[in-house]
Amino acid sequence: MKVRSAVFICFRFLYTLAFLFSGLIAFSQSTPNCGVKASFGPFYGDTVLPQNSILSLTNTSTNATSSHWLINGFYALSGVDWSYVVGTGIQNISLVATNGACSDTSETLYILSPGTAHSVDTVMIANYGFVDTHESGTTIDDSPDGGFIMGGYGIQYNQEHRGLVVKITEQGCIEWTRQIKNWSNDVDYVYAAPDTTYYVSMQGNLIRLNRKGDVLWNKGWSPEKNPYKVSVRKMVSDSKGYLYAQADGPENGCTIFKMDKEGTILWKRYLRYGYSPTNYMRTNGMVIINDILYISGHAYTTFPNFFSFLCQVNTQTGQTQWQYGYRNAGDLLFLSASTYDNMVMVSSNHSGKAGINFIDAQGNFKKGIKVELQSGYGSGMVRAEADKNGKIVMYQFWKEPLPLQPYYSNYSFLMKFDTSLTKYWGMQYSNWYRGFLNDMALNKNGAVGAVGEDFGKVADAIVSSRDFKFMKIDSMLPKFECDYRMDAFSLSNYSAQRFDFNWATDSIWNLLPVAPTNIAIDEMYFSNRYTCPDFIDSCSHLKISGPKSGCSFNEVYTYTFHKNKKCALIPSWQLPAGVQLVNQTDSTVSLRFPDFGTYKIAALIKGCTPVKDSLTLTIKSKTAPLNLGRDTSLCPNSTIRLSASNKFLSYRWQNNSADSFFVATDPGLYWVEVIDSCGNTLRDSILISAYSLSINAGPDRIKCNSDTLHLRAPDGFISYSWSNNYNISSLASQQVVVNPTTDTAYYLKAEKLPGCFAYDTLHIKVYYSPAINLGNDVQFCIGDSVSFNAGTGFTNYNWSNGATTQQVTFKQAGTVTIKAVTQEGCTSADTVTIRPLWPLPVIRMDHNPELCIESSRTLDPGAFRTYLWQDGSTGRTFEVNGLGRYFVLVSDDHHCRASDTVAITTLLPVPSRFLPNDTLICSYGTLTLKPLKSYSSYQWSTGSLSSSLSIDKPGLYWLQVQDNKNCTGRDSTLVNPKECMKGTYIPSAFTPNNDGNNDVFKAKVFGPLKRFELTVYNRWGTVVFHTKDPEKGWDGLVKGQRPDSGIFIWQCRYQLENEPEKMEKGTVTLIR
Repeated sequence: MKVRSAVFICFRFLYTLAFLFSGLIAFSQSTPNCGVKASFGPFYGDTVLPQNSILSLTNTSTNATSSHWLINGFYALSGVDWSYVVGTGIQNISLVATNGACSDTSETLYILSPGTAHSVDTVMIANYGFVDTHESGTTIDDSPDGGFIMGGYGIQYNQEHRGLVVKITEQGCIEWTRQIKNWSNDVDYVYAAPDTTYYVSMQGNLIRLNRKGDVLWNKGWSPEKNPYKVSVRKMVSDSKGYLYAQADGPENGCTIFKMDKEGTILWKRYLRYGYSPTNYMRTNGMVIINDILYISGHAYTTFPNFFSFLCQVNTQTGQTQWQYGYRNAGDLLFLSASTYDNMVMVSSNHSGKAGINFIDAQGNFKKGIKVELQSGYGSGMVRAEADKNGKIVMYQFWKEPLPLQPYYSNYSFLMKFDTSLTKYWGMQYSNWYRGFLNDMALNKNGAVGAVGEDFGKVADAIVSSRDFKFMKIDSMLPKFECDYRMDAFSLSNYSAQRFDFNWATDSIWNLLPVAPTNIAIDEMYFSNRYTCPDFIDSCSHLKISGPKSGCSFNEVYTYTFHKNKKCALIPSWQLPAGVQLVNQTDSTVSLRFPDFGTYKIAALIKGCTPVKDSLTLTIKSKTAPLNLGRDTSLCPNSTIRLSASNKFLSYRWQNNSADSFFVATDPGLYWVEVIDSCGNTLRDSILISAYSLSINAGPDRIKCNSDTLHLRAPDGFISYSWSNNYNISSLASQQVVVNPTTDTAYYLKAEKLPGCFAYDTLHIKVYYSPAINLGNDVQFCIGDSVSFNAGTGFTNYNWSNGATTQQVTFKQAGTVTIKAVTQEGCTSADTVTIRPLWPLPVIRMDHNPELCIESSRTLDPGAFRTYLWQDGSTGRTFEVNGLGRYFVLVSDDHHCRASDTVAITTLLPVPSRFLPNDTLICSYGTLTLKPLKSYSSYQWSTGSLSSSLSIDKPGLYWLQVQDNKNCTGRDSTLVNPKECMKGTYIPSAFTPNNDGNNDVFKAKVFGPLKRFELTVYNRWGTVVFHTKDPEKGWDGLVKGQRPDSGIFIWQCRYQLENEPEKMEKGTVTLIR
């Protein structure tokens, strides 16, 4: 079956190509007839014949050697007679008779064969389009009035696409058709808003139409810093009339925005699943339920890890309320979204099969229904909607390649069922590569509307092309013919798992308005053919015939309109302004045209498929146009020759003269009336006025100093002449530049017409303003100032600091400008620069108000050019040694001055009597000297800088100190030698009772000790204490115990420096 159909397609293509090629032969070329007269009989005029009728035509042409029959403008056959089998549609038959280079074309016979009228209207199928173009329907939506709005495109061979929008009624009648030109794109999406306005999305633009198809606005938007314009793919409305649009975004993202009816965006949002090219997402559905927005779609990270998603969006803010992903055992891909019982109903592709998914307002997956065709075909595109009774209509599309041809076999499916898995009907439409359905919608009464394309005929009975297909189903018949057949399908339930996921991007989107692409929208008139079976409405044909050129606007032109005799509708005429309808019959109209020109007349039959035809007539005289020229003026003692050309049949001037020209010698109204070769009476006039013209080159002028003046004479003169050749740029130009240095006048002479002149004088007064000299640039010290004087002779002064006086003082660096204006408005100016100010000298002296008694301080302000102290001295330094105020005034090399004062208010005492009294030192001993107070610095007579001094020799020692006020003092002490005891002293008793007195038994050694050893024995000779340290003694304990009172024996061995070793013995009494 597929192979046979593929062969049929190839044959049909070759047949059509040959047919169209034959139609390219021009049989109706304009050639002289030379007495040849083409005719045939019987001639019925406009007629209606049943389908498959045999029409026998006889060639009755005269003076012809050959004849060619034409049908619908295409070659049919050559010969004398023709028996033609009438097919469904409109046919116009004519005969071309030739004899050598001479030919003639007969009148045209218009025939309608309506075909078989549809006996039922449960299913309606129609092809809309034009004979000479291809059309395709791509998108459809239901209109609030019960009809449908459809979008698509049309294209002629080798031409750009043109967008098409078609509004049809619920019965399938065309209300209007619009073609969108200047745009090489298709209509991507149409949306019917609740207020019966329509939105049309094309590549990057959104167009709003009113219910009559007129453009309300055309807008475009583009993301910030991104060159492409967004294209709207889905739209919905809420209960308040606000609109929500969905469009693809950059980097595999999605754009959602809210707008009002005027196209003003209220918020915009950008969603994106991932950042890398492998992270892909696509939003396919959008629906509003209880003024809450839901977005459906699918995404994947790396193939085949698909998952579907649904997100809920707050319509007030655009914030995402929640988003969930959904998976099941197969690839579950969410597609379009609609509503079912306050739930979101999402169509899907489920592992190659169609599916319906029901999700509640909390994102819970409630139910899934899988739809599987028994024919075994898969599903690609899926859309589903529910009617008001809860029954679901699903549309599917699938295609597969043909085995022997580079085309596809297309399959479109429609089916109806409910959530209980009850099936009502199913339909398959398969027309190989030529026909398919693209989209579907349900109207408010539950009727199914589907749109697509088909290959066939429209009104024309002969020529086929791709057409805009529309199908409407109210209820499905048990059996359906043509390319449609009933198709069985099965239903089953499935489930899906919900999971959480996060958007990689969920943010406000800066969507900016951009200039939309310019468009032109034309009103179009589709032809229509109902199919299954073929049927043409009786009012689907209208043609106008009659003259297309003429040369007389006094003549009445008669036009014939050809329509089907069974059509009871009377055409309405659309005539240009000024065209008079003289007479009208049931088949003709007679018109009179007001003047030469091109006129387009049109007739319209407003049937179920409106049909319109037009014809253009050009009325043009065979002679040159009559034109005496524009009104003009006549100079004294001159004439003007008025010419009406010599191409007319007769002339009559205002004085009844009959020549082709007239010489005017005086001012007045002159006219001529002529008759052209077509018998038209033409008239023209000209007003010639007396020349009395003045010229105004402007008011008298004043100038100042060396200014120049631009003088311009008015336009409209053929030459200009200036006199008083004094500092002027040109003597023969319309505009000149003058620069007089004294009061003077310039004279203008302008020629309006040859020999006609106008004159004017301009007086120029020259003023001078006094020169201003502010002097050379200046520079001075900080704190000083400079005064500038602009001089007298001015009424207004404007200094750069805003001052308006003659003399101004400045204290800061910068540019000083003065602009002064005299009483006459002349200006003088000057500029001087105050260079950066010199800084003042910086004096650095010790300002300490305290001075030590009997000391002095040197005051040094630093290195400067001059000095002046309080006592009149001029040295750099000044020595201070007592109380008082000390002042210095200095100046630097720029003569900038500064002063400073030091006040000495306190005399501080110097340190004294801080060492102890004179003292003694043993010959073998040491002594530490230290001051009685603490100071900030020390210096001993030995050179030591520490706060104390250890000595072992007698002598006079002094210390110099400095206190915290930096006052210095010196004191001394005398250390004398003395004779000191040598040897040891050992006590005879001790009382170790811890009262702090005589608790320890120890030896005292006098003299420089070299060696020492003390041992204590009890009465039995046992050692109870032993030490080699003279600083240590016995505490009266024996092995930690306290013995009773008693007598103990001690032995002391010691040696002093430079002396022999000695040993002493004795007893000690321990008293408790």
